[in-house]
Amino acid sequence: MNNINTSMRFLFFIIMTSVVYGDSKTMFIPRLISTDSVFELALTNAQFQKEKNENVVPWDDSNILAFKPFFQRSRSGESLARFFLPHNKACIQFRENGTGDVNPLWFNVIGNNTTCYSSTLCIRPERTSYGMILTWYKDLSEHVNHLWIGINTALVHTVHDMHFKEINRTGLGTIPGYQNAIQAFNSSTWTAGKIASHPLHRTGLDDIQLKLGYDFWQSYSTTLAFYGVSTIPTGSRPQSCFLFEPLVGSKHASLGAGFNMDYENCRNFNIMADLKYRYVFAATQRRSFDLKNGDWSRYLLVVTEKEPFFVYPGINSFTKDVKVTPGHTLQMWSAINYHTCVWNLEAGYNFWFAGKEKLCLLCDTIGLPGNIPIGIFDMQVFTPPVTTAHNAQIQQGVTGFDPVVGDNVFTPTTIADVNICSARNSHMLSNTLYGSCKYQFPCDHHPVFIELSGSYEFGHGCGVLSQYAIWGAITLLF
Repeated sequence: MNNINTSMRFLFFIIMTSVVYGDSKTMFIPRLISTDSVFELALTNAQFQKEKNENVVPWDDSNILAFKPFFQRSRSGESLARFFLPHNKACIQFRENGTGDVNPLWFNVIGNNTTCYSSTLCIRPERTSYGMILTWYKDLSEHVNHLWIGINTALVHTVHDMHFKEINRTGLGTIPGYQNAIQAFNSSTWTAGKIASHPLHRTGLDDIQLKLGYDFWQSYSTTLAFYGVSTIPTGSRPQSCFLFEPLVGSKHASLGAGFNMDYENCRNFNIMADLKYRYVFAATQRRSFDLKNGDWSRYLLVVTEKEPFFVYPGINSFTKDVKVTPGHTLQMWSAINYHTCVWNLEAGYNFWFAGKEKLCLLCDTIGLPGNIPIGIFDMQVFTPPVTTAHNAQIQQGVTGFDPVVGDNVFTPTTIADVNICSARNSHMLSNTLYGSCKYQFPCDHHPVFIELSGSYEFGHGCGVLSQYAIWGAITLLF
C-alpha cells in the first residue's frame, strides 16, 4: 500500500511539474462547455433516473429537454499571464539597454539618441463565456429495453480580454507606428502573434456530444449503465492571429466510453457517479512556435541573404500549420441529491484531466513565401558583409552585458531550430465544486422545472483556468 501511495504522489508531482514549469506557451485551448459533466449532469442526471424508474409505460415522459442559460468567467489572470510571458513571469521588463526580459529593438521600438526606451508590460488574460446549453435525454426502451440516448451542446458567445497594459514608460519610440509596445504588438505587418489591446469576441455552436447508453443493472434503488460517447466538431481551426484568441467549439472529433451509477435510499437521497473517458483525434491548426533560442524568440527579426538590411517580423515565418492530437481526457463526476415533492437540492464534485498534446509540423522548411531562406537579424553590424545572429535571444540588443553575437557566415534558420514544446499544451487538471436547486411547478401532465446552479473550478497549473459559473435551467418532460 505504501508503494502505491508513493507512486501516486510521484505521478501527481510529474503532472503538476509539467504544467507549472517550462517554456512560455503560444497557444491556449479553452475547455469545451458541451463536454463538461457539471453543466450536463447537474440535476439532469437525477431527474432522468427518476423518470426511468417511475414510468410504467416506457415511452411515457421519456423525453427530458433542458434549456440552460449560463455565464462563466475566469479568475486566474495572473496564472494565465505566466503561461504566456517569458520565464513564467506575471509582468516583464521591456528595455532597450539589454537589462530587461525583452528588448524593444526587436519590435522596432527605438528610443531617441539620449533616452533608451524602457517600460513594464503586463497582461491579465480573462475569458468570459455566456449562452445557452441544450441537454436532451430520451429513454429508448420502447424500441430496445434499457437503452437510452443523450445529446448535449451549447450556443456560446465568448470574450477574451488580455487587459494588455504598458506602465512605467521612459521615452517614446521614434519610428512612426511603433511609438510604444501596444502599437508594436498590433503591427499591420504581423500576420500572427498579436496582443490585442481590446477584447476579442466569437460566437458559435460548441461541439455536439452524443451518448448511447445501456442500463445493464436496474433495480428499485440502483441503476448501473455503460455508454458510448462521441463528439461532433463544430468550430473553426485556430489561426493564431492573436495571442489568446477566442475559440468556440473545435475541429477535433472524439470517441470514448463511460459508466454511470445512481443509487437512491429510502430517505429521498440519491448518490450518483459518472466516469467518462474520451480520446480526441487529430486535426489541423495554425500555431506559432518559438525557436530553441528561448521564450518569445518567435518575435525576433529575420532577414534574407540577398537583403540583409531589410528586416521582416519573424512571427510570420514561425507560424505554421500543424497536426494537433489532443489525445486522452478523463472526467469523474459525483453528486448527492435530496428531493421532496417539489424541491431538489444537489451538491457535487467533478475531476477533469487532459493529457499532453502531440504536435506534428506539416512542413519541413522555414522561410518567406517561395521558400526563401531566412536568418536572425544581426543588429550589431550595419556595414557589409552583414550576416546573421543565429543564437540571438529576445532580451539581447546592441548594448548591455549580453549583446547579440553575430555569425561568421549567413546561417539560415531551419525546422530543426523550432521548439515544438512552445506551442504544445501540457497535461491539464482541474477540480470543480457545485451546488444546485430545483423547483417543480405542480402539474398533472408535462411538469416544468426551474433550476439555479453555481460552480467554481479550481485549475491547477498556468495553462488551466480557475473559473466560476452560474446557470439556470428550464426543464421540460414530454
